[in-house]
Amino acid sequence: MFTPGTGRTIRDGLDTLTDPGQTMVRTIDVAGDAPLKVTLNWLDPAGDPAAATAIVNDLDLVLVAPDGTRYLGNRFEKGWSVTGGTADRLEVLENVYVQSPMAGVWSVEVTAHALPGDGALLAGDETDQDFTLVMTGLR
Repeated sequence: MFTPGTGRTIRDGLDTLTDPGQTMVRTIDVAGDAPLKVTLNWLDPAGDPAAATAIVNDLDLVLVAPDGTRYLGNRFEKGWSVTGGTADRLEVLENVYVQSPMAGVWSVEVTAHALPGDGALLAGDETDQDFTLVMTGLR
């Protein structure tokens, strides 16, 4: 949900990760007067129905505050992101919601943890993944 009166950015399929361990970093200018919400989503390639986990390609979302505090995707307490924990290995939708973010320049990091499938058809090679980022609470 968009917070009325705050800046937002949507990057839909504009970035593609092509190698495991590769990280895309974007900086965002956060106003600090509204919650900061960042959502990462990708269309995962079809997996093996008999596999232990349904996810094929695995991306990780991390937000880094101006003071270096790191928030991993899908680590919540009472609906808001908390620090610590481990990366989510089961979902193709990751969120970071910071209720009272500090104003300033934040980093949004998307890292390819695993890319065994072709997640960006007709682009790159057979082991890549494009994704969508939606960010609100910006200047």
